Amino acid sequence: SYAGAACTAPAGTSFIDLDCDDADASVNPDAVDVCNDADDDCDGDVDDGLRVPTDYSTIQDAIDASSSGEHVCVAAGTYPEDLLFGSHTLSVEGVDGSGATSVKGTGTGPVVYISGGAADLRFAGFTVSGGEDGYGAGVYAPYMDGELEDLDITENSCTSGSGCYGVGLYAYGPLLVKDVTVSSNYAAPVVASGAGGSVYGAGAYFPTSASIENLKVSDNYVSST
Repeated sequence: SYAGAACTAPAGTSFIDLDCDDADASVNPDAVDVCNDADDDCDGDVDDGLRVPTDYSTIQDAIDASSSGEHVCVAAGTYPEDLLFGSHTLSVEGVDGSGATSVKGTGTGPVVYISGGAADLRFAGFTVSGGEDGYGAGVYAPYMDGELEDLDITENSCTSGSGCYGVGLYAYGPLLVKDVTVSSNYAAPVVASGAGGSVYGAGAYFPTSASIENLKVSDNYVSST
């Protein structure tokens, strides 16, 4: 390399001492790290050091280790776990999209539970299946502030209670639901003798407002005895 003095900055150089890539203006200490296998903010951690499975073996371990404003970047594959978002701003992304990356639930509750305790949450790029619950067995996001994008929510069920609410997706709040498919989810409420069960959305249920762009709901079904 060459070191020297100049009255004006030569091409390809930076006045910022901590800039780690003078050739790329988008890489600098003020940048936001995103899921692109690069150290965008020059802090020494590629993709915030929250890559699954490179840095953490499970998605939940990466979520638990994250700080506010960071990204959890998930490689293609199937991850057998249930996810609980914390109370801080966070993005969890399947970097190769919903066709390549799956979260397969344990069948003991919602596969993805996103509470209303944080702003600007994002969950994107996954197939979500295998949940079992009366509320949002696939994705349960009551009063969510953020974005659900590029999700295929399928083969989740509600079979253990008298009421089923949004078996695939239960969500509302200041959120955007974009490019989401909800299909092949199953509601079979338990009905006592002489009583009736209730189903509010075998596929998706929005009890109050939400912004929606390209939501497809099909082939969800209800069974009662």
